[in-house]
Amino acid sequence: MKDFRFLKVKFFLSIILFVSCNSEDFSDEIDSLNEEVKEIKNVNNLLELKNLLLEAKINGELVKNIIVDEGSVVGLDLESQGEIKIENNLVVEFETNLDEWYVSFLFNDSSSLGMAFLGSEVGININVNLNPFNSAPLAAQASIETPLNGMFRIRIVGQDGEFSDIVTSTTEVKTKHELDILGLYAGFENIVEFTFLSPKGDERLTVVRMINTDSLPDGFPEFEIVRQYETEEKNVVFLVNFRPTGIPFMVDRFGKIRWYSTGFSEGAKYALQRFKNGNMGFGKGGNGQGSIFEYSITGELIKEYSFYPEFENAHHDVYEMSNGNFIVPVNKVGEPTVEDYVIELDRNSGATTNVWDLNLILPKRDTLWNNPVDWVHVNAVIHDERDNSIIVSGQRQGLFKVSWDNQLIWIMAPPYDWEGYEDYLLTSSDENMEWNWGQHAPLITPKGNLLFFDNGFGRGFGTSAKFSRAVEMQIDENEIGGTVKTIWEYGKDRGEAFYSPIISDVDYLEESDTRLIIAGSLGFNHEYIDKDNINNSWSNDFLRSKIVEVDANQNVLFELNINSDITNNGVPNSSVYRAEKLKLY
Repeated sequence: MKDFRFLKVKFFLSIILFVSCNSEDFSDEIDSLNEEVKEIKNVNNLLELKNLLLEAKINGELVKNIIVDEGSVVGLDLESQGEIKIENNLVVEFETNLDEWYVSFLFNDSSSLGMAFLGSEVGININVNLNPFNSAPLAAQASIETPLNGMFRIRIVGQDGEFSDIVTSTTEVKTKHELDILGLYAGFENIVEFTFLSPKGDERLTVVRMINTDSLPDGFPEFEIVRQYETEEKNVVFLVNFRPTGIPFMVDRFGKIRWYSTGFSEGAKYALQRFKNGNMGFGKGGNGQGSIFEYSITGELIKEYSFYPEFENAHHDVYEMSNGNFIVPVNKVGEPTVEDYVIELDRNSGATTNVWDLNLILPKRDTLWNNPVDWVHVNAVIHDERDNSIIVSGQRQGLFKVSWDNQLIWIMAPPYDWEGYEDYLLTSSDENMEWNWGQHAPLITPKGNLLFFDNGFGRGFGTSAKFSRAVEMQIDENEIGGTVKTIWEYGKDRGEAFYSPIISDVDYLEESDTRLIIAGSLGFNHEYIDKDNINNSWSNDFLRSKIVEVDANQNVLFELNINSDITNNGVPNSSVYRAEKLKLY
């Protein structure tokens, strides 16, 4: 005769199966029935007990607890099956080894079975190597060995509540783990929690390690939170390319440094960014050299991509294409002009696979700035996959689109002094159209529009009000030329308080449909008299840059002031070239 309790379990399981197959509104009932099933899971048959334990062992489960009453084993707590009540003295005795996470059971038929058991932290070997490559002082690598397979969750406990925590989890189930620890604080005894997880993600044991870091070196600005996020974002940092000291850093939403590097090559780092593979990258400026550097986030040099001696001076931008190749503004060695070539660099071979000579594409206008050597001043380039072209930003000429085989497609610029190139100019039906002046950082939005930072450098040849803005333009292309209209902008209403005449950045954040705007040169004085008389200098103002995130309705979601009195050769030229919002993990 079958045991009544076994029939009752089958009955409840049948109800659960029926309900789950016929309705989505019975989750509470299902949970209740599951709990009742757990409560009545009695085992009074040795074969049934052995089968349960063998199944758990095969599935990588462990025994969480052994319940003993008056010297007899009356229950077991299995990792995913829950508590099992044992009757009839089926388990005679047991022996545990907490350091090795092991238990051996002796049954009443004199047979035995060994399986995994929830042990102590002694059995988890964690070795932490802080700053493993002597170039990322707030990063570490952890080597972990465990007595059985599992995963890990790491939490760096934040100083400003749960949203300052940095949390990540591994996905590979194994006994040997190599993990990056990111987001430590400087000059602090950091609390890092290593939580050992089952293959299904259930918590097993948390081991706490303290990691002491050195204080920040000189060369960092101060941060002021003007508006804090109201969203519950974690792991959020801003990668900032701070110019005067050349020390790349990441600051969190509370204004605390969580990563920096002193080991990357010295000097200017153009287009500092995190590549799609998670590594850090930038271009290196200077004559007599020309390279793109790729580092791991923990500071290991992965590769240097050199294009010298044919070209030199990776200036302003490095664009990573979807195929991994780079598009880079460069100088041609031996040429009398500068910042007027763009190349494609093959990521695998290092070969230069395409060259755009802007001297053959654009007229050498001196309308905005009379500088025959640096006549275009390329400051950004992107790839348009829709037609395999590039869009180039030249501070002194405008934005222009060029085909892969070096044919001009259109020009977006104030419509002055373009004799012979009028057909290429984008036109607008808006007689009050605000054109772009000295712009930076173009990108293509998911809707196909062009978003960029309009600096306002020399706006109206010095006759217009001073302002900068992030602006989104809709372009309808013809075979050559086309039309353009403004569909979104932010910053003009803030006037000179948001005026950033050089550098700066804007990014479209697709996940939140927001724009991150970096006014990077608020401390730069720009006085435009005419193309031959332009006075530029740095002010002594403490406010140097702003990072602002706004939504589609121009509501400010976050605003961070970057303040500094750091000087370079006695000149207070602190500024932010670009910045990116990203997740540390």
